[in-house]
Formats: sequence, structure tokens, C-alpha cells
Amino acid sequence: MAGWAATEEPAGGAGGGIASLPAGIARRKEIERIRDTDIDRYFEEKLDRELEGYIRDDLATANPDSVNPVDLLDWQDSRNQLLETTEGRALVDEWQSMAGFKTHLERVQTQARGIVNAVSEDRRAMRVFMQRFDDSMTEAARYAVYAEIADGPPSFVNPVDEDGLKKFGANQVGRELIDEWGPWAAEKVAAAWFRANRLLARMDDADALDFLDWFDDLKPNEAKTIIKSFVGD
Repeated sequence: MAGWAATEEPAGGAGGGIASLPAGIARRKEIERIRDTDIDRYFEEKLDRELEGYIRDDLATANPDSVNPVDLLDWQDSRNQLLETTEGRALVDEWQSMAGFKTHLERVQTQARGIVNAVSEDRRAMRVFMQRFDDSMTEAARYAVYAEIADGPPSFVNPVDEDGLKKFGANQVGRELIDEWGPWAAEKVAAAWFRANRLLARMDDADALDFLDWFDDLKPNEAKTIIKSFVGD
């Protein structure tokens, strides 16, 4: 879930300074040199956060379960990551033109973290869930999901009729959700379909198929968690 989770990408990564060393190692050594010789610059350029990222990566490599998979990136670090690609820049521009990038990012981070935490309490299972999401879709498709989360649920939908409830309840996940929603099921199903259709409209055909394949492969509890989050449960 690149762009918002701190354990998703190694912090830093930009090379420079020591040609014989890998870029990440060279960058870390440069930050440590600045820390030791120019402490004002170290904090002004927020190099302390970048160094913390390298330390966190070391901990994750030594013991993956020691690091929370849903630790969140600072909003500026998230923005910088997104700006590295054309698709990411488009998302940044979209959010910035609306209520502001930071506002939208925090909404996505909060909801995405809630989904991952609800899927499992086991950190390894969390990482598997997040990695499967990243591996199953293109960058553009993942950012379409982020954009849909940021948009939030509709303020009003027309409840589905009995045929709509039957269609939604044609599988185990749908039946269980209808039972859980009780008298609100018709509105919740309508909201779920509204958001699914709006999400798929953001994607081209290939990305939409990748997303649907990923969703179809989810475990029942994972699918239920995502649907409930999207309809405001």
C-alpha cells in the first residue's frame, strides 16, 4: 500500500556521495555525517525522519514482526513518494485541488489502517494482505482505490429492492452482511454498489479486471471488512 504505510518502501533510496556503496547505504552515511557535523541542517531538512526510516527498515529485516505494518508515513513523506511517478502526481494534484492533499491523505490512512487492523491482529498476516494488494494491481489501479476511499460514502442512495437484495445475497459474504445490517440492508447494499461502480469507473478495463480478481480472491472476513468500511459501518 505504497504512499501511506511507513513499512511499504525503504525511506531514502536516493543515491549520491559514495559510488562504491549501494545507494541506500550511501544516503544513510551522508545523513549520519550531516547529523554529526551540522545538527541544524539535520533537523531543518527533516533528515531525522529519513534516518528513522532506515533504522525501522533494519528492524524489519532482522525481525519483521517487530514492526507494525500499518505505521503511517508523515504526510510530506507520502506526498514525496507519490510525486515520483506520473500516476502519483495525478493523485496529488487531484487531492490538492479539492480539500487539500493532507486532508485526503489522512482520511485514506485512517480508513486503510482500520481495514488492515480489522483483517487480522497478526502482523505477518497484515503484511501478506497489504503485499497482495500491491502485487495484484497496477499503480494506477491502487491509486484509484485510494481516491475512492478519499471521496467517502454517498450522502444519499435509493435503497435496492428485493431483487437487489437477492442478487447481493447470492454468496456467503453477501448473505452474512444482509443479516448483520438487518433493516438497513437495502440502503447498505445500495451504497456498496454505488461505491463499487464509482471505483470501477475510475479504472480502465484491464485495471478493473485486476481489481475484481483481487477482490474475488479475498477471504470472506477480508471482503466483509472492506465492504463494511466502504459503506460506513
